[in-house]
Amino acid sequence: MNNRYVKESFSYWTAHPDDTSESDISQLQEAAGTYPYCQSLHILIAKAMAVHHPEQAEASIQKAAAYSLSRNTLRKLIQNEFEWSPNLRSRQFENVLIWPGDYQKPAATSYSKQEWKLPELPKISFFDAPETPQPKPSLPELPPIDDTTLRENALQTELEQIESSVMEESQPDQRELERQRQIQIIDSFIENEARMGPIRANFKDLSNQEQEDLAKKRNMNFSSGAVSEGMAKIMARQGKIERAIEIYEQLMLKKPEKKAYFAEKIKDLTTE
Repeated sequence: MNNRYVKESFSYWTAHPDDTSESDISQLQEAAGTYPYCQSLHILIAKAMAVHHPEQAEASIQKAAAYSLSRNTLRKLIQNEFEWSPNLRSRQFENVLIWPGDYQKPAATSYSKQEWKLPELPKISFFDAPETPQPKPSLPELPPIDDTTLRENALQTELEQIESSVMEESQPDQRELERQRQIQIIDSFIENEARMGPIRANFKDLSNQEQEDLAKKRNMNFSSGAVSEGMAKIMARQGKIERAIEIYEQLMLKKPEKKAYFAEKIKDLTTE
C-alpha cells in the first residue's frame, strides 16, 4: 500500500476512530508490527476490535491499556464517551489532499454499547509509607525494694567477714610453727655439740676423720630443709653470729643466683 495513503488513512482514523472497517484491522495490526511503540496504533486496534469483534476485544484493550498514557481517555474512547472538538477536526484535516471515496462512511451506531473494564496495574509510590508505631512491650512491674532487708543482709555479710578474719588470726601460722621447729632442732644440735668433750685419740688421722664426719653431719642437717634466710636472721638476733654465717654459706650453695646478696649479709655480720 502507498505510504502516503497509509499516512493519510492513519491521520483520518486518529480523528474518526469510529469509521474503521473490519478490513482496516489487519492494516492497523501490520502497522503496529512495524511501529510496536506507537500507542495510537494500539488504541485504534482496540477501538476497531470493540466495534467489529467485541467478544475478542479484551486482549487488544489490555494491550492498548499498557501503552496508553491515559487509561481514562482510553475507556471513554472505547465506550463512546469521548467527544472530539469540531475545531480540532477541521484543523487536523485541512491539508488532506486525497481521500478515497469509499472511506467516507457514516459513523457506526448499530453495535450495542458495552462496558469494558480496563485492567488495573498496581500503584507504585515513590515514597515509603510511614511506619505505624508499634506499642512498646510493657515491662513487668518489680516489687518495691525493702530497705530494711537490704540493711540486714549487708550487716550479716559484714559480721561474717569479721568472724572469718578473727578465726584466721587466731589460727597459728603453719609456716611459723615449722620454722620454730627447725630452730629448736638447730639449738638442740648446738647444745649437744657443746657438751661433747675434746676427742682424744692416739692417731691424728682418726681425729681428722671424726671432724670431717661431724662437718658432713652438720651439712646434712642444714641441707635437709632447715636452712633458710629467716633462720639466719634469728641466729643473728640471738647473737649466734657464727651459726648465722654458716647458714648464709649454705644458702649461697643452694641458691648461687643470690650469692652476692648472701655475701653482703655475711659481711654485715662480720663488721658488727
